[in-house]
Amino acid sequence: MNDQEVKKIKESGVEISDYKFANYLKEENYKVSSTNKEDLEKKFKDYHWAQTWIDINYPEEERKKITNLNISYKSLEEGLDLKGFVNLEELNCCHNQLTSLDVSNCSKLKELYCRN
Repeated sequence: MNDQEVKKIKESGVEISDYKFANYLKEENYKVSSTNKEDLEKKFKDYHWAQTWIDINYPEEERKKITNLNISYKSLEEGLDLKGFVNLEELNCCHNQLTSLDVSNCSKLKELYCRN
């Protein structure tokens, strides 16, 4: 997504600080306008639910390849289940608003950073 498309989203009244969210809207063929501000705000909130964000940005078939995951400062909220990240050795999820974190399937996890 280019800067012009991101500018259009910002002009709709929703602050977009994440290019991946903007790309997500583009992939969904979502049309941004000033008339759908409430819907866009809901999509933005839903996108930042931790599980939704992980599912969108890390498809299940790619998860087993990941050994280091840094999702700090992503404004993620609610619970997060890292199923499928079977080779994960290091996780940084600091500075989010996570209410729960399930790493029970991450048997290789050696380092976990989850403050704030």
